[in-house]
Order: sequence, then C-alpha cells, then structure tokens
Amino acid sequence: MRFAIILNEAVHVIFEQDTAPNLPPDPQGNPIVVIDITDRPEVCEGWGYDADAVSFAAPIAPIVAHSGFENATDELWTEGLNADITHIPMQSAQPGGFEAAKPQLDRIEAMMSAVVDATDKVLAALERVT
Repeated sequence: MRFAIILNEAVHVIFEQDTAPNLPPDPQGNPIVVIDITDRPEVCEGWGYDADAVSFAAPIAPIVAHSGFENATDELWTEGLNADITHIPMQSAQPGGFEAAKPQLDRIEAMMSAVVDATDKVLAALERVT
C-alpha cells in the first residue's frame, strides 16, 4: 500500500508499507494524518490536502506579496535584483522606449545610490574601529 503523511494540509512524506502507522501529533499539537493513496499515483510530496473534501491538489507557485520591508533600502535592493535590465537597451532603441524604461532606470539608480550610502557607512564605521 502507498501512504501519504499529511501535516497542516500538506503532503510531507509518501511511503509504502503493508499497514498505516498510527502517528502522534507533531510537537506543536497538530495532528499528523496518514492517508492511503494507493489508488492515487499522481499525488506527490508537497501537494495540498483538503480534509473536508478528501481531495489532493498539486502545488501552485506562491504569490509573493510585499508585506513591508524594514527600510526602503531593502525594498530598493529587492526591486533592483528583480529588475530585468537586459531589456532596457532594447526599449530605449524603440520610439518612446526611454520613457517606458525610465521608471525602471530610476529604481535602479535609487538602489545603487542606497548601496553606495550603505557602503560609505560601513567604511566610516571600519575607520572608527581601526
């Protein structure tokens, strides 16, 4: 038989054995459920499990929401890392391309300025220490 270990509505482990084990709750008290999935070969580790509907669902890519950063530098840095700067020259070469690319360029410029400011602060702190 093929079994899935379910914890917090997700498949964590899939294994095969003759009988289902009886598992205690996890250290936080959440129940660990063992489900027979012998007739569901498509179910994989990482899938979701709905106990009410007794159904499994393949995982979807998480939606990352900005819940707020500790400071603006972190946000600018993240935006800069995620910026697709490889397309800026192509956009600039087309009519109206620079105007379309300007907001992205402004974010990158702000990020670089924040990096320079942070570097200056680190260097100043190192000078005080040495």
